[in-house]
Amino acid sequence: MPLFSIIIPIFNGAKYLPNCLNSIINQTFVDWEAILIDDCSTDTSLLICKNYSSIDERFITFHNETNCGVSVTRNRGLANCSGKYILFCDCDDYYNCKALEIINKNLNDEDCLIFGYNIFFDDYSTQSNPPLQPILDCDELIINMFSIHSFVSGYIWNKVYKKDLFKKVLFNDNSFICEDIEFNLKLFLEEIKFKIINFKLYNYYSHTNSSSHQNLEIVAINGLKTLYNCFIITRDKDLKIKEACANLFLDNCVRKISNISNKKNRKFFLLEMKECIFFVKKYRLLDFKHRLYYCFYFYFYLIIL
Repeated sequence: MPLFSIIIPIFNGAKYLPNCLNSIINQTFVDWEAILIDDCSTDTSLLICKNYSSIDERFITFHNETNCGVSVTRNRGLANCSGKYILFCDCDDYYNCKALEIINKNLNDEDCLIFGYNIFFDDYSTQSNPPLQPILDCDELIINMFSIHSFVSGYIWNKVYKKDLFKKVLFNDNSFICEDIEFNLKLFLEEIKFKIINFKLYNYYSHTNSSSHQNLEIVAINGLKTLYNCFIITRDKDLKIKEACANLFLDNCVRKISNISNKKNRKFFLLEMKECIFFVKKYRLLDFKHRLYYCFYFYFYLIIL
């Protein structure tokens, strides 16, 4: 049984996939397996996966007969991996060559290890993770995850998870935008043992033509549904967690409802936005400036509906 399983969902990633897989082959720590799941790609991604599997048996290739989406694909990877610890990698990203070695040296039976990352953009600019801040417990971890300037972030690719955690929590099959935020929220609410290390081990590419930038209406609808689920999950939690999650949902409503052209869908999210605003008022969450800001946009969208 390998120590690490790296789960990589793949959809039309042929252009970047070799760089991703080479970064895993070149790891200085060798006790790993990589679960490659092709989600019905129309390019040569599956062929590339099979080629790597033939070269190195630590690469294990699966193929979805129909396009299932990233959450279903990751859950399939979880069902077929055998490592003690799980990492998730996007097929267009890559690891630093000593990532697994550094992770292994810093693991002391924690449920989750969180590490730093770099973000690369199409215009060749770069961005590193925000500065590391001391975090004492899972409540602070959740609040930090929901904040704009967050070292923790809602991403799953800058974290290592103990496999046993997935007996309690899996990815929401219906979600493909912000699905990692919902997953991490459910996980951190379990009061897990965690550790944060200040090493930049993952390199994330932000592409303007990625799935998260295509069909803005579908993206907006799915993302808002997922964040509303997070809001519902935190309604009976600590006040600061309520506030952080409500703020994240309302902020996304302000930025994304304008991308929804279907009047029925827009009305649906306006009702959810209204519910959240009343919730914020009831518990005196956020400051007056923020409450006024969200109320203004609610009535603005209501008028133009």
